[in-house]
Amino acid sequence: MPPFTFTAIAPQTPVAQGSLMSAETPPPDPFNFRTPSILPVVIEPLLIDTLAHDFKVEPMYRANMHAFVEIALSDGQLGKSDIISRLYLLAASYADISERRRLAADQGSINLKGLYQDIMTQLSGTYTLTTDQKYNIRKVTNDFVYQWNRTSFVLMHADVLKHLRENKEALGLANVFGNLSREKTLLKTLKITCSSVRNALRQDVNPNGAKSSKIRDSIAPGTSCSLAQFTFQTANKYRRGQFDEDLGLGFTLHNALLRRFGLDNFGLLKMAPESADDGNKPDESDNDLEYEQPDTCSVKRSGRQNGRTRKGEDFWSKVDAWFAELVKTKGVDLTGPLWKSYITEVINRDNAAFNSTDSRAPADSIPGPVVAQGGSIAGMMSQ
Repeated sequence: MPPFTFTAIAPQTPVAQGSLMSAETPPPDPFNFRTPSILPVVIEPLLIDTLAHDFKVEPMYRANMHAFVEIALSDGQLGKSDIISRLYLLAASYADISERRRLAADQGSINLKGLYQDIMTQLSGTYTLTTDQKYNIRKVTNDFVYQWNRTSFVLMHADVLKHLRENKEALGLANVFGNLSREKTLLKTLKITCSSVRNALRQDVNPNGAKSSKIRDSIAPGTSCSLAQFTFQTANKYRRGQFDEDLGLGFTLHNALLRRFGLDNFGLLKMAPESADDGNKPDESDNDLEYEQPDTCSVKRSGRQNGRTRKGEDFWSKVDAWFAELVKTKGVDLTGPLWKSYITEVINRDNAAFNSTDSRAPADSIPGPVVAQGGSIAGMMSQ
Protein backbone atom coordinates (compact mmCIF):
# COMPACT_ATOMS: atom_id res chain seq x y z
CA MET A 1 0.00 0.00 0.00
CA PRO A 2 1.53 3.25 -1.14
CA PRO A 3 2.18 5.90 1.44
CA PHE A 4 -0.41 8.68 2.06
CA THR A 5 0.55 12.10 0.56
CA PHE A 6 -0.87 15.49 1.60
CA THR A 7 -1.19 18.26 -1.01
CA ALA A 8 -1.06 21.79 0.42
CA ILE A 9 -3.77 24.13 -0.67
CA ALA A 10 -2.57 27.40 -2.21
CA PRO A 11 -3.50 30.42 -0.14
CA GLN A 12 -6.36 32.50 -1.39
CA THR A 13 -7.68 35.91 -0.61
CA PRO A 14 -10.16 35.60 2.16
CA VAL A 15 -13.67 36.44 1.30
CA ALA A 16 -16.04 37.81 3.83
CA GLN A 17 -18.66 35.33 4.81
CA GLY A 18 -21.95 36.05 3.19
CA SER A 19 -20.41 38.51 0.68
CA LEU A 20 -21.70 38.31 -2.83
CA MET A 21 -18.87 40.37 -4.29
CA SER A 22 -15.95 38.73 -5.98
CA ALA A 23 -12.44 39.16 -4.73
CA GLU A 24 -11.62 41.45 -7.69
CA THR A 25 -14.38 43.95 -6.87
CA PRO A 26 -12.96 47.03 -5.04
CA PRO A 27 -14.50 47.77 -1.68
CA PRO A 28 -17.10 50.54 -1.55
CA ASP A 29 -16.02 54.13 -0.57
CA PRO A 30 -17.87 54.91 2.67
CA PHE A 31 -17.40 58.71 2.12
CA ASN A 32 -18.50 58.62 -1.49
CA PHE A 33 -15.39 60.47 -2.63
CA ARG A 34 -15.05 60.91 -6.35
CA THR A 35 -11.94 61.42 -8.31
CA PRO A 36 -11.87 65.02 -9.63
CA SER A 37 -12.40 65.42 -13.29
CA ILE A 38 -9.27 66.20 -15.20
CA LEU A 39 -11.25 68.47 -17.54
CA PRO A 40 -11.03 72.24 -16.80
CA VAL A 41 -14.11 73.98 -15.44
CA VAL A 42 -15.65 76.37 -17.95
CA ILE A 43 -18.10 79.17 -17.04
CA GLU A 44 -19.59 80.51 -20.23
CA PRO A 45 -19.61 84.36 -20.54
CA LEU A 46 -23.21 84.07 -21.71
CA LEU A 47 -24.14 82.64 -18.32
CA ILE A 48 -22.53 85.65 -16.58
CA ASP A 49 -24.28 88.16 -18.87
CA THR A 50 -27.63 86.42 -18.43
CA LEU A 51 -27.28 86.51 -14.66
CA ALA A 52 -26.32 90.20 -14.78
CA HIS A 53 -29.28 90.96 -17.04
CA ASP A 54 -31.75 89.14 -14.79
CA PHE A 55 -30.54 91.08 -11.76
CA LYS A 56 -30.37 94.39 -13.72
CA VAL A 57 -26.72 94.87 -12.79
CA GLU A 58 -25.04 98.01 -14.06
CA PRO A 59 -22.35 97.64 -16.77
CA MET A 60 -19.57 98.53 -14.35
CA TYR A 61 -20.58 95.75 -11.97
CA ARG A 62 -21.12 93.29 -14.88
CA ALA A 63 -17.45 93.70 -15.77
CA ASN A 64 -16.59 92.95 -12.16
CA MET A 65 -18.57 89.69 -12.40
CA HIS A 66 -16.53 88.58 -15.41
CA ALA A 67 -13.34 89.41 -13.54
CA PHE A 68 -14.58 87.45 -10.52
CA VAL A 69 -15.04 84.28 -12.63
CA GLU A 70 -11.57 84.59 -14.11
CA ILE A 71 -10.06 84.83 -10.64
CA ALA A 72 -12.11 81.86 -9.35
CA LEU A 73 -10.94 79.66 -12.26
CA SER A 74 -7.30 80.68 -12.02
CA ASP A 75 -6.07 77.76 -9.83
CA GLY A 76 -8.80 75.18 -10.58
CA GLN A 77 -9.60 74.55 -6.93
CA LEU A 78 -13.24 75.61 -7.08
CA GLY A 79 -15.91 73.58 -8.76
CA LYS A 80 -18.34 74.92 -11.31
CA SER A 81 -21.35 74.83 -8.99
CA ASP A 82 -19.37 76.58 -6.27
CA ILE A 83 -18.30 79.37 -8.60
CA ILE A 84 -21.82 79.81 -9.96
CA SER A 85 -23.28 79.98 -6.43
CA ARG A 86 -20.84 82.66 -5.44
CA LEU A 87 -21.47 84.51 -8.68
CA TYR A 88 -25.20 84.45 -7.91
CA LEU A 89 -24.64 86.08 -4.50
CA LEU A 90 -22.38 88.69 -6.06
CA ALA A 91 -25.03 89.53 -8.66
CA ALA A 92 -27.64 89.88 -5.94
CA SER A 93 -25.42 92.30 -4.02
CA TYR A 94 -24.77 94.36 -7.14
CA ALA A 95 -28.49 94.39 -7.88
CA ASP A 96 -29.18 95.94 -4.48
CA ILE A 97 -26.54 98.62 -5.04
CA SER A 98 -27.88 99.34 -8.54
CA GLU A 99 -31.43 99.63 -7.22
CA ARG A 100 -30.35 102.17 -4.62
CA ARG A 101 -28.62 104.20 -7.30
CA ARG A 102 -31.71 104.17 -9.48
CA LEU A 103 -33.90 105.31 -6.60
CA ALA A 104 -31.53 108.16 -5.86
CA ALA A 105 -31.51 109.22 -9.51
CA ASP A 106 -35.19 108.72 -10.33
CA GLN A 107 -36.90 109.77 -7.09
CA GLY A 108 -34.26 112.05 -5.57
CA SER A 109 -33.30 110.55 -2.24
CA ILE A 110 -32.77 112.93 0.70
CA ASN A 111 -29.21 114.26 0.89
CA LEU A 112 -28.93 115.63 4.40
CA LYS A 113 -25.74 117.56 3.74
CA GLY A 114 -27.13 119.10 0.58
CA LEU A 115 -30.43 119.84 2.29
CA TYR A 116 -28.59 121.59 5.14
CA GLN A 117 -26.60 123.69 2.70
CA ASP A 118 -29.78 124.64 0.83
CA ILE A 119 -31.47 125.69 4.07
CA MET A 120 -28.45 127.75 5.13
CA THR A 121 -28.36 129.43 1.73
CA GLN A 122 -32.03 130.34 1.99
CA LEU A 123 -31.66 131.62 5.54
CA SER A 124 -28.60 133.71 4.67
CA GLY A 125 -30.70 135.71 2.24
CA THR A 126 -33.23 136.59 4.95
CA TYR A 127 -30.88 136.81 7.94
CA THR A 128 -31.57 139.68 10.34
CA LEU A 129 -29.85 140.74 13.52
CA THR A 130 -31.66 140.14 16.77
CA THR A 131 -33.00 142.95 18.93
CA ASP A 132 -30.22 142.44 21.47
CA GLN A 133 -27.56 142.56 18.76
CA LYS A 134 -29.00 145.80 17.36
CA TYR A 135 -29.17 147.25 20.85
CA ASN A 136 -25.49 146.44 21.49
CA ILE A 137 -24.50 147.95 18.16
CA ARG A 138 -26.45 151.10 18.98
CA LYS A 139 -24.88 151.48 22.42
CA VAL A 140 -21.36 151.03 21.04
CA THR A 141 -22.05 153.52 18.25
CA ASN A 142 -23.35 156.06 20.78
CA ASP A 143 -20.17 155.67 22.78
CA PHE A 144 -17.95 156.10 19.71
CA VAL A 145 -19.71 159.20 18.41
CA TYR A 146 -19.15 160.79 21.82
CA GLN A 147 -15.42 160.02 22.10
CA TRP A 148 -13.86 163.28 23.24
CA ASN A 149 -10.90 162.98 20.85
CA ARG A 150 -12.90 161.97 17.79
CA THR A 151 -12.34 164.14 14.73
CA SER A 152 -13.72 161.80 12.03
CA PHE A 153 -17.45 161.11 12.06
CA VAL A 154 -18.46 160.11 8.54
CA LEU A 155 -16.19 157.05 8.53
CA MET A 156 -16.92 156.24 12.15
CA HIS A 157 -18.48 152.89 11.18
CA ALA A 158 -15.00 151.50 10.37
CA ASP A 159 -13.86 152.12 13.96
CA VAL A 160 -17.07 150.68 15.37
CA LEU A 161 -16.82 147.58 13.17
CA LYS A 162 -13.29 146.92 14.39
CA HIS A 163 -14.46 147.16 18.00
CA LEU A 164 -17.39 144.83 17.33
CA ARG A 165 -15.09 142.27 15.75
CA GLU A 166 -12.62 142.39 18.65
CA ASN A 167 -15.44 142.02 21.20
CA LYS A 168 -17.80 139.77 19.25
CA GLU A 169 -18.25 137.30 22.11
CA ALA A 170 -19.16 139.91 24.73
CA LEU A 171 -21.49 141.73 22.32
CA GLY A 172 -23.29 138.58 21.13
CA LEU A 173 -22.00 138.79 17.55
CA ALA A 174 -19.95 135.58 17.44
CA ASN A 175 -22.43 134.01 15.01
CA VAL A 176 -22.02 136.94 12.59
CA PHE A 177 -18.28 137.27 12.06
CA GLY A 178 -16.83 134.56 9.85
CA ASN A 179 -19.97 134.40 7.70
CA LEU A 180 -19.60 136.80 4.75
CA SER A 181 -23.33 137.09 4.15
CA ARG A 182 -24.03 137.93 7.78
CA GLU A 183 -21.11 140.35 7.92
CA LYS A 184 -22.67 142.16 4.97
CA THR A 185 -25.95 142.42 6.87
CA LEU A 186 -24.08 143.70 9.93
CA LEU A 187 -22.23 146.34 7.93
CA LYS A 188 -25.46 147.53 6.36
CA THR A 189 -27.13 147.82 9.76
CA LEU A 190 -24.06 149.49 11.25
CA LYS A 191 -23.93 152.20 8.57
CA ILE A 192 -27.61 152.96 9.10
CA THR A 193 -27.11 153.08 12.87
CA CYS A 194 -24.10 155.40 12.57
CA SER A 195 -26.07 157.72 10.31
CA SER A 196 -28.97 157.70 12.77
CA VAL A 197 -26.75 158.41 15.77
CA ARG A 198 -24.95 161.27 14.02
CA ASN A 199 -28.21 162.90 12.98
CA ALA A 200 -29.67 162.43 16.45
CA LEU A 201 -26.67 164.24 17.97
CA ARG A 202 -26.90 166.92 15.30
CA GLN A 203 -30.45 168.16 15.50
CA ASP A 204 -33.33 165.75 16.23
CA VAL A 205 -35.83 166.71 18.92
CA ASN A 206 -35.75 164.36 21.91
CA PRO A 207 -39.26 162.87 22.34
CA ASN A 208 -38.70 162.75 26.09
CA GLY A 209 -38.55 166.52 26.23
CA ALA A 210 -34.84 166.98 26.92
CA LYS A 211 -33.76 169.79 24.64
CA SER A 212 -30.07 170.05 25.40
CA SER A 213 -28.79 166.69 24.16
CA LYS A 214 -28.59 167.89 20.53
CA ILE A 215 -26.12 170.36 19.10
CA ARG A 216 -28.80 172.33 17.29
CA ASP A 217 -31.14 172.53 20.26
CA SER A 218 -28.35 173.47 22.65
CA ILE A 219 -27.54 176.65 20.70
CA ALA A 220 -30.90 177.47 19.09
CA PRO A 221 -32.95 180.34 20.53
CA GLY A 222 -35.50 179.13 23.04
CA THR A 223 -33.82 175.78 23.66
CA SER A 224 -30.23 176.81 24.23
CA CYS A 225 -28.28 175.80 27.31
CA SER A 226 -24.85 176.25 28.79
CA LEU A 227 -21.89 174.15 27.75
CA ALA A 228 -21.90 172.39 31.13
CA GLN A 229 -25.58 171.47 30.79
CA PHE A 230 -25.06 170.24 27.24
CA THR A 231 -22.14 168.08 28.37
CA PHE A 232 -24.20 166.61 31.21
CA GLN A 233 -27.13 165.74 28.92
CA THR A 234 -25.05 164.31 26.08
CA ALA A 235 -22.84 162.26 28.42
CA ASN A 236 -25.89 160.66 29.99
CA LYS A 237 -27.33 159.80 26.60
CA TYR A 238 -24.34 158.81 24.51
CA ARG A 239 -21.45 157.88 26.78
CA ARG A 240 -21.43 154.24 27.84
CA GLY A 241 -20.52 155.07 31.42
CA GLN A 242 -22.81 158.12 31.38
CA PHE A 243 -21.93 161.28 33.27
CA ASP A 244 -19.83 161.16 36.41
CA GLU A 245 -17.78 163.62 38.43
CA ASP A 246 -14.53 162.18 37.05
CA LEU A 247 -15.61 162.67 33.45
CA GLY A 248 -12.74 165.06 32.80
CA LEU A 249 -12.58 168.20 30.70
CA GLY A 250 -11.96 166.37 27.43
CA PHE A 251 -15.67 165.91 26.71
CA THR A 252 -16.39 169.55 27.55
CA LEU A 253 -13.66 170.78 25.22
CA HIS A 254 -14.85 168.51 22.42
CA ASN A 255 -18.46 169.66 22.87
CA ALA A 256 -17.31 173.26 22.83
CA LEU A 257 -15.66 172.72 19.45
CA LEU A 258 -18.80 171.08 18.02
CA ARG A 259 -21.02 173.87 19.34
CA ARG A 260 -18.64 176.46 17.89
CA PHE A 261 -18.85 174.88 14.46
CA GLY A 262 -22.64 174.69 14.81
CA LEU A 263 -22.85 178.41 15.63
CA ASP A 264 -20.68 179.30 12.65
CA ASN A 265 -22.64 176.97 10.34
CA PHE A 266 -26.12 176.97 11.81
CA GLY A 267 -27.69 176.47 8.39
CA LEU A 268 -26.12 173.00 8.18
CA LEU A 269 -27.86 172.02 11.40
CA LYS A 270 -31.25 172.67 9.83
CA MET A 271 -30.57 170.76 6.61
CA ALA A 272 -32.17 167.44 5.80
CA PRO A 273 -30.44 164.32 7.14
CA GLU A 274 -27.35 163.02 5.36
CA SER A 275 -27.84 160.50 2.58
CA ALA A 276 -27.27 156.93 3.69
CA ASP A 277 -25.05 154.71 1.57
CA ASP A 278 -27.85 152.29 0.78
CA GLY A 279 -30.79 154.65 1.04
CA ASN A 280 -32.48 152.63 3.77
CA LYS A 281 -33.99 153.87 6.99
CA PRO A 282 -33.16 152.51 10.41
CA ASP A 283 -35.13 149.60 11.68
CA GLU A 284 -37.84 151.18 13.83
CA SER A 285 -38.78 147.89 15.47
CA ASP A 286 -36.40 148.58 18.35
CA ASN A 287 -38.66 150.78 20.42
CA ASP A 288 -36.10 151.20 23.19
CA LEU A 289 -33.68 152.96 20.86
CA GLU A 290 -34.03 156.45 19.52
CA TYR A 291 -33.70 156.82 15.79
CA GLU A 292 -33.58 159.64 13.33
CA GLN A 293 -36.81 161.36 12.37
CA PRO A 294 -37.26 163.67 9.36
CA ASP A 295 -36.79 167.32 10.09
CA THR A 296 -40.09 169.19 10.23
CA CYS A 297 -38.71 172.61 9.33
CA SER A 298 -38.82 173.80 5.73
CA VAL A 299 -35.57 173.46 3.84
CA LYS A 300 -34.40 174.39 0.39
CA ARG A 301 -34.35 171.56 -2.12
CA SER A 302 -31.12 172.72 -3.75
CA GLY A 303 -28.24 170.38 -3.07
CA ARG A 304 -30.58 167.56 -2.03
CA GLN A 305 -31.45 164.22 -3.57
CA ASN A 306 -34.83 162.68 -2.80
CA GLY A 307 -35.26 164.96 0.21
CA ARG A 308 -31.81 164.15 1.65
CA THR A 309 -28.61 166.17 1.66
CA ARG A 310 -26.14 165.32 -1.06
CA LYS A 311 -23.19 163.27 0.15
CA GLY A 312 -20.30 165.49 1.14
CA GLU A 313 -22.53 168.52 1.75
CA ASP A 314 -24.04 167.36 5.03
CA PHE A 315 -23.16 168.64 8.49
CA TRP A 316 -20.80 165.86 9.53
CA SER A 317 -18.85 165.86 6.27
CA LYS A 318 -18.23 169.55 6.86
CA VAL A 319 -17.24 168.81 10.48
CA ASP A 320 -14.69 166.26 9.31
CA ALA A 321 -13.21 168.72 6.84
CA TRP A 322 -13.14 171.43 9.53
CA PHE A 323 -11.32 169.21 12.02
CA ALA A 324 -8.89 168.08 9.31
CA GLU A 325 -8.00 171.70 8.55
CA LEU A 326 -7.54 172.49 12.24
CA VAL A 327 -5.26 169.50 12.71
CA LYS A 328 -3.26 170.51 9.66
CA THR A 329 -2.65 174.00 11.03
CA LYS A 330 -2.49 173.28 14.77
CA GLY A 331 -1.10 169.73 14.88
CA VAL A 332 -2.44 166.40 16.07
CA ASP A 333 -1.82 167.15 19.75
CA LEU A 334 -5.05 168.74 20.93
CA THR A 335 -3.24 170.17 23.95
CA GLY A 336 -0.49 171.91 22.01
CA PRO A 337 0.00 175.69 22.35
CA LEU A 338 -2.02 176.52 19.23
CA TRP A 339 -4.89 174.28 20.32
CA LYS A 340 -4.90 175.67 23.88
CA SER A 341 -5.26 179.26 22.78
CA TYR A 342 -7.93 178.36 20.22
CA ILE A 343 -10.00 176.21 22.57
CA THR A 344 -9.76 178.82 25.32
CA GLU A 345 -11.16 181.42 22.93
CA VAL A 346 -13.94 179.01 21.83
CA ILE A 347 -15.01 178.31 25.43
CA ASN A 348 -14.99 181.97 26.37
CA ARG A 349 -17.23 182.79 23.39
CA ASP A 350 -19.55 179.92 24.29
CA ASN A 351 -19.84 181.05 27.89
CA ALA A 352 -20.51 184.62 26.87
CA ALA A 353 -23.18 183.62 24.34
CA PHE A 354 -25.13 181.27 26.59
CA ASN A 355 -24.82 182.97 29.97
CA SER A 356 -22.68 180.31 31.59
CA THR A 357 -21.67 180.95 35.19
CA ASP A 358 -18.07 180.41 34.03
CA SER A 359 -17.49 183.53 31.99
CA ARG A 360 -13.93 182.60 31.07
CA ALA A 361 -12.02 179.36 30.75
CA PRO A 362 -8.42 179.37 32.02
CA ALA A 363 -5.87 178.14 29.52
CA ASP A 364 -4.28 175.79 32.03
CA SER A 365 -7.57 173.89 32.46
CA ILE A 366 -6.92 171.90 29.30
CA PRO A 367 -5.79 168.35 30.15
CA GLY A 368 -2.51 166.65 29.23
CA PRO A 369 -1.41 165.57 25.74
CA VAL A 370 -4.15 163.99 23.65
CA VAL A 371 -3.81 162.89 20.03
CA ALA A 372 -6.78 163.33 17.73
CA GLN A 373 -8.27 160.07 16.45
CA GLY A 374 -10.38 159.16 13.46
CA GLY A 375 -10.07 157.80 9.95
CA SER A 376 -9.39 161.12 8.20
CA ILE A 377 -6.85 162.23 10.78
CA ALA A 378 -5.01 158.94 10.66
CA GLY A 379 -4.74 159.29 6.91
CA MET A 380 -3.32 162.78 7.21
CA MET A 381 -0.77 161.68 9.81
CA SER A 382 0.55 159.01 7.48
CA GLN A 383 1.40 161.56 4.78
